Amino acid sequence: MNISEVIKKGYYDAAVNLMDDELREEIHAEFAPCTDEEFLTEYCKRHAEKFGEEFTIDGGEIVKIEEPRSAQIRGILGISRAEFGRRYNIPIRTLEDWDAGKKNPPEYVMAMLERIVREDKDMLYVLILSTRGHEEIQTIGTLEEMTKREDALRKECRRVDPDGTEIDCYLISEAEAKKRYEASVFYDSLTKEQKEETIIVDGKKYIKAIYEKNHPVD
Repeated sequence: MNISEVIKKGYYDAAVNLMDDELREEIHAEFAPCTDEEFLTEYCKRHAEKFGEEFTIDGGEIVKIEEPRSAQIRGILGISRAEFGRRYNIPIRTLEDWDAGKKNPPEYVMAMLERIVREDKDMLYVLILSTRGHEEIQTIGTLEEMTKREDALRKECRRVDPDGTEIDCYLISEAEAKKRYEASVFYDSLTKEQKEETIIVDGKKYIKAIYEKNHPVD
């Protein structure tokens, strides 16, 4: 039975009566005023730490701490908080606050994040090794698989090149890898004259043939 169910079914007072007196008073002194759910959640955590077992109520029913929505979403990919923050550009402190319940983002934000994460879970990613500007595909797989391989490869890169100035690795989606490959093939098909012919657009210089391919005129 999770904590919200304990409260919804009216078992909160019974749970309080079964609490360890010392722990209960300790939490009350630190957290009051707080909601019943916050109090029971904190008690369950400290009960497990102190007694090495989960807190139970009448009938041996275990009171389960509900995993925060943010942690549930991160669990879809099975990656660390730090890696999740890096991939989705979310500060670690923000994720920590979400997980601890100190901040609660709007439901639409979590729904959108979950949709993106689930799409990423089914997408294939390519692990790239970059050595002095030369890029080479290492392997392809799911985000969870490639994240683990990326971590292992980056450790090896740092062993060889501690500053990461000459050797590094990173992940890109399969779609992005295909786009880069097609761009490379197109560039190689250009003549020397085409490669040297450039245009200026919004202050930036482009190879004319590539720009016209990417920005076709209707």
